[in-house]
Amino acid sequence: MRGISKQFGRVQALDNVGLSVTSGSIHGVVGENGAGKSTLMKVLYGAYQADSGEVKVNGKAVNIRSSKEAIALGIGMVSQHYGIVPELSMLDNLILGAEPAMVLDKSAIRERAGKIAASIGLNYGNDIWDRDASAISASEAQRLEILKLLWREARIMILDEPTAMLSPKDGEALFGSLRALTTEGATVLLVTHRLPEIMEYCDHVTVLRGGKWITDVPVSETNPEQLSELIVGRTVSVSVRPDPVPSAAPALEVRNLSVARDRGTDAVQNASFALSPGELVGIAGVDGSGQAELFRALLGVTPTREGEVLWHGQPITSRSTSARIELGWRILPEDRLSEAIVSDWSLIDNSTLGLHRLAEFADGGKIRNQERAAFAQKAAEKFGTKHGGLDAAIGGLSGGNQQRFVAARMTESGPKFFMAFQPSRGLDIAATEDLYKAMQERCREGASGLVVSFDLDELMSHCHRVLVMFSGKVIVPPVDADRDLLGRLMVGGEA
Repeated sequence: MRGISKQFGRVQALDNVGLSVTSGSIHGVVGENGAGKSTLMKVLYGAYQADSGEVKVNGKAVNIRSSKEAIALGIGMVSQHYGIVPELSMLDNLILGAEPAMVLDKSAIRERAGKIAASIGLNYGNDIWDRDASAISASEAQRLEILKLLWREARIMILDEPTAMLSPKDGEALFGSLRALTTEGATVLLVTHRLPEIMEYCDHVTVLRGGKWITDVPVSETNPEQLSELIVGRTVSVSVRPDPVPSAAPALEVRNLSVARDRGTDAVQNASFALSPGELVGIAGVDGSGQAELFRALLGVTPTREGEVLWHGQPITSRSTSARIELGWRILPEDRLSEAIVSDWSLIDNSTLGLHRLAEFADGGKIRNQERAAFAQKAAEKFGTKHGGLDAAIGGLSGGNQQRFVAARMTESGPKFFMAFQPSRGLDIAATEDLYKAMQERCREGASGLVVSFDLDELMSHCHRVLVMFSGKVIVPPVDADRDLLGRLMVGGEA
């Protein structure tokens, strides 16, 4: 790819970007949010048309005007959001849109499907292919997406954040399958924010920043620190994992907590754990293990089926969400758009969303507008939220800037206990470090924090210790648990 430029309105998403990929390699593409990574990949896949530039595949100039044309050229893409129909079987999903004939020979289809699966080390029999896709795990869904590309005879595979929902063990298995494909001549383009994956599995890496090409370098000639600086454009001060907090009477104690799902089964099963004052504790686990339901129950949004929650020894299980906020509880929710902001409201109004009854922002029934505006300014400045004015609607901000603002609302509003769900979502490397430093600072001041992230390395780098959730159960590993142990626990393995 040479001289690729793409503009959306007044936003220059790509500016004269080049990308050269060696056949049979795993090539990483990294950059901050908004750097142009996904846009460049969508140009290659035909989802976007470049305003200028050229694309060559195997030395031949091509004009890719649709994903159908890309697939015909052997180019396939798996986005962060899987294109799997849950009502269909795995086999039907495999061939959907690429059926070999009007009348299907299921026996021949199964035979070819089995050979394709075997090419990446999977021994899939009829019992696997006949399963409803609604019953498969995140790792199985990721493998199915890759098998769909192979069914369509893709030789260039674009994977966008493929391990975002996978455990470390499943991630390692995925890259083992990808390496097997590259030894057979396939080429993999890996878009990821996880630099350890780049260093361990990629042959080359391309860095984009602000829609521009910065560099292309063999992985053997770089390191995570250098890549971080290239991505951000300046030196990044990386946090050092804090030492364990001395044991003390718990600030938060959860005893035998169970939370029912909408359909009756337990999303959280008999969970027990405690946080000391000053402790930042991570919760690792594959998405859907009960983390969201646990957070909602702790905040009082979702009722518990049994068990209790204690705050400095006092039961608060039956207390309302507003009562917990009065106690100093704060949250950075999972779904920013539906749970953290009102898009049409201004930054000032959103700065005290959920906090508007606190004495700092209200005097009886009277709103303290000056204090709200001052807090909004403080929140906007904390992590460098870019905005067009505090009176402007927050919906006009980018996702990353919205995340900066609501994260600052949590850290700067005097929390005694805070819960952050995927706090780095939408943030660049520098902003992520700044946010974790702010959370650590609140803990040094005596607060306690609980953080959910699907990036185990992120939790291990910033938290005092890490818990694990698997299938609704909370596992409390030793404080010094290593990555291998935590990874095993994330998929139901033994300690």
